[in-house]
Amino acid sequence: MGDGGGVPVDALVDVGEAGFLPAEEIAPGSSVLTHRRRRRTVSAVMRGHSTAVVRIDAMGAPNFSVAADHRFLVRHRNPGRIRSWSEQTWVEAGELVKGDTLGMPLDEPGTVPVVSPALAYVIGRWLGDGWIVDHRRTSKIPQGQRGSRVNSRVHKTIICAAHGEEADELAEAISSANLHATRAPDRTAVKFHISSMEMLELLRPFGRGADGKHLPGWAFTATQEERAQMLQGWLDADGSQQATGAWRGTTVSERLAFGMARLGRDVYGLGTSVHRFHMGMKTSIEGRLVNQRDQFQVVIPPRSRESFVADGYAWMPVRSVVEADSCDVFNISVDEDKSFTTWGYAVKAE
Repeated sequence: MGDGGGVPVDALVDVGEAGFLPAEEIAPGSSVLTHRRRRRTVSAVMRGHSTAVVRIDAMGAPNFSVAADHRFLVRHRNPGRIRSWSEQTWVEAGELVKGDTLGMPLDEPGTVPVVSPALAYVIGRWLGDGWIVDHRRTSKIPQGQRGSRVNSRVHKTIICAAHGEEADELAEAISSANLHATRAPDRTAVKFHISSMEMLELLRPFGRGADGKHLPGWAFTATQEERAQMLQGWLDADGSQQATGAWRGTTVSERLAFGMARLGRDVYGLGTSVHRFHMGMKTSIEGRLVNQRDQFQVVIPPRSRESFVADGYAWMPVRSVVEADSCDVFNISVDEDKSFTTWGYAVKAE
């Protein structure tokens, strides 16, 4: 690709069933979300190095770098007119100016339930404060003798809640989803143990570990109520509502943050954004020195002041565009629509 346009190889691209993935993991045959809000197949992958790079500060994602000639779907502000914008067009990143808006495709809600609103809420709670236990049992009784459980496995979903009202509310939510949980209080929280192979298999596509969780593709095509409940479950676990009415949710998973921001735009029709906070390498917790990861905060405002929703897109304002250092870049060819989405923004494919 030489010095041609593209996005950095670590840019997040929507690839369908796996949700968002780093661009460097995209391969021919992958499906991507296009600017027309549909899935199309990647026919070729191109990688190279670009010396003409700009860094963009726009609502919707943390500051990001991109080749200056890579094109975004844009609506320009009409001069002299309040809240009036041009028709959408493709514009090179280096030509963007403050006040332009970048298009983020919104998803069409599904009409057939994938799970249920109640179960979607429990999944959201697990995404915020839960984990999976799935390992071979240990036993003091040798294999083959009566009572030995060496060949059996533990299949558990565990979700935590604070003592008191929060734990009671989570217990009711789990019951409403037709799940049975054992309640296990400890010093800091109440742990709900759900022994269900079906639940564990349902959660596998959502990833594991605090930094490995993400939303699979079906989460964006679920019914509107299912998507709303999954988002609310996550916010109830890992977020809070501010005095202004805005919701803020925090995670160490970049993929989960962008997935939840996308749900926020779909559910509320608002300019939901993601902010990155760089954390120190180490911190002390109860006298122990532990590693830290960067945090990502999803912000859902009570109303839109800068952004707007129209024609199936959330249009997010550009705040600044400046020159940046050269970097390795990535681009793809996409059947039919010739576009894909990165960090949620619609961009032109080669």
